[in-house]
Amino acid sequence: MTDKTELLPCPFCGSNRITVWNIRDGQQAVCKDCHAEGAPAFNGPGDDKTHAAAIAAWNRRPAVEAAPDLTETLEAAHMLLVQEYGSYGQDEPETRIIKKLGALLSAARAVSAPAAAPGGVEGWTAIPNCVIHGLLVGIEDAIKTFEHGKTRAKTKSDRGSQQLGIYHLECPLHRLKAVIEKQSISASPAAPAAQSGDGILWCAHVQGPDDVHPARDYSHAVEMCDMFNAISERCNFGFKPDDIRYVRSVAYPAIWPWGAASHAEGLASAPAPREA
Repeated sequence: MTDKTELLPCPFCGSNRITVWNIRDGQQAVCKDCHAEGAPAFNGPGDDKTHAAAIAAWNRRPAVEAAPDLTETLEAAHMLLVQEYGSYGQDEPETRIIKKLGALLSAARAVSAPAAAPGGVEGWTAIPNCVIHGLLVGIEDAIKTFEHGKTRAKTKSDRGSQQLGIYHLECPLHRLKAVIEKQSISASPAAPAAQSGDGILWCAHVQGPDDVHPARDYSHAVEMCDMFNAISERCNFGFKPDDIRYVRSVAYPAIWPWGAASHAEGLASAPAPREA
């Protein structure tokens, strides 16, 4: 029996003309007016569970109260890193990494969004998708890498994969820092900078210049907002839940996660963070 759950209006254009169509090995909800797409579900085109999953992916909206609890993940990473590196007389790597990430988020407050936010591109910090993805999954990757390395290690010198766990965490941070520093230098001096404490974490899932869809895999961007919120709260980065917004996408192949609160009016055409 096909799922009869009501499809919510399009979060971008407001249209109620939403349909679920078959794609290769699955199904996907699509707006007939602006062609926004929900996350695809893969269990077979005619499978009822796939149909229900496609509807659920489309209906999901930003909700900070649904953010994942990373407390156990971060604490596990902390224990593993300290356990393996404490005997080497080094600083606690997890502490260094958390400080780096906190500094990057603080620096990001000074990067101003364009006056036409969220539709414009000048003045935004362009972060490649692969960097953001690496940042979000880095801690989980580190835990898995360390556990694998600990199982294999016979001597202290045979812990290369544990060292790789540190790289998994630090590599995207170094890349992120370089992008922010470059952007800070090239940003227009006329653009108003965010004041201390009023920064907004803008999360925009955007497409390549040849992609006509205003949003592909909407739920992925929502999860990105949730994850940043959870990390910020756990590590006291200073972002309040309502500082994290999902911004409608623009035709450019990158993700811009940060902007200035002075351009909050740009959210007029974007979904509210607690939309039901």
